[in-house]
Amino acid sequence: MPMPHAHPLTRRALLGGITTAAATALLVPAFAGTAIAASPATPRSLMREKPAPSLEILTDILQRLPGNLVTLDDPQVPFTFADVQAQYTALGIPAFTEWDGTPEQFRIYGNATSMLPLGQVGAFLYTADEEFVAAIGFNPLATHQALQVGLASGAVMAFRGGFDPVGITAALEASGYAPMTTITGQPAWSNGPDGEFSPMDPIQRRTVGAMNNAFVLDDEWLVFTRTFATLDAIAAFAAATTEDSVFAAPGVSETIAMLNDETVSVLALRGDMLTPEMTFPEDAALPEALAASDATTGPLPAASLLAMAVTAGIRPLAEGEDAAALEDVVVQALLAMTSPADAEAAAKIVAARWGTLSSTLTSGPYTDLLTIDTAEAIGTVAAFDFTIAGPPSAWFRLIDNRDWLPFVTTGA
Repeated sequence: MPMPHAHPLTRRALLGGITTAAATALLVPAFAGTAIAASPATPRSLMREKPAPSLEILTDILQRLPGNLVTLDDPQVPFTFADVQAQYTALGIPAFTEWDGTPEQFRIYGNATSMLPLGQVGAFLYTADEEFVAAIGFNPLATHQALQVGLASGAVMAFRGGFDPVGITAALEASGYAPMTTITGQPAWSNGPDGEFSPMDPIQRRTVGAMNNAFVLDDEWLVFTRTFATLDAIAAFAAATTEDSVFAAPGVSETIAMLNDETVSVLALRGDMLTPEMTFPEDAALPEALAASDATTGPLPAASLLAMAVTAGIRPLAEGEDAAALEDVVVQALLAMTSPADAEAAAKIVAARWGTLSSTLTSGPYTDLLTIDTAEAIGTVAAFDFTIAGPPSAWFRLIDNRDWLPFVTTGA
């Protein structure tokens, strides 16, 4: 059973527990090009009364994973999460079972998932690959929630719901996985305990060995790792009482507490990826527009985590539609800082940059992609709500393409 934990406070609860000055939505000065309301406005993310199952599920699994998974040498993206089931429900489509071969089915489920960063969760790249699906014993599109911690072959993949443990066992063993036992005595399977890779293996050649080892955590999460040592470490951590979890990593719990209750997907980026050294080519000068913005607002202090998130119902725009069709979808950027003062500064600085800088990917204004509705500081988090103004996938493509100029931390 999952260990008990204190659930994160919702944004409404946080606002009720801090000082009036800090709780008031931060009014951003009228920098040129910003899209901030002229009077205090309650962010849409504060208008929810009921806690979201998605965020409870995300909190639970992050508390079951050891925190060192996000302090390794190259965990640029600490975690990617998607509540596939909630997305289907929001779009009014049935849970996925299996492909029926019709173009209409491909269109429906493609539309439902293409605006979520599921490509970060490697198995989702092969949902239409019959050989791969048969080899692992389930289709990722049929799972309820999916999580990946880290990137590429060293990542941890986890899937909740929508799979049959008996069927998984049969499929994995038929694919050459050997029955194993974790350090805690739980059944597991492996076809490469030391991270082996073979281009002839139907699973390894698609996921570069990232799904070599598997076990079921808490009778609900199917977890895959590259090495069995990592799988063992997860099993041992989940059985212990330590609080040194991914959830406790810098900025994680704070940003999850700020998420909209209707959040369907989150993509987190470690704060040290936002430095000029990690954003621009080696020895490159700070872009003139960013330097000019800093001269007006001051530099952006260092951050511990950036989380981009979106609410359920996001989808591609149909032919002839414009972004107004998605006006009810909320995109969030949550920047975890080291102090409330830094969070207040970040809310002003990022909003100003958003209104004046241009995307490095499109060369057009960031406001052509996402329009800021609110910018505020709550505790140590600078929180931004956006309305979609351009391609719906922009909310996570900015991270995929390192197109994050407004969030570059130029302070000491």
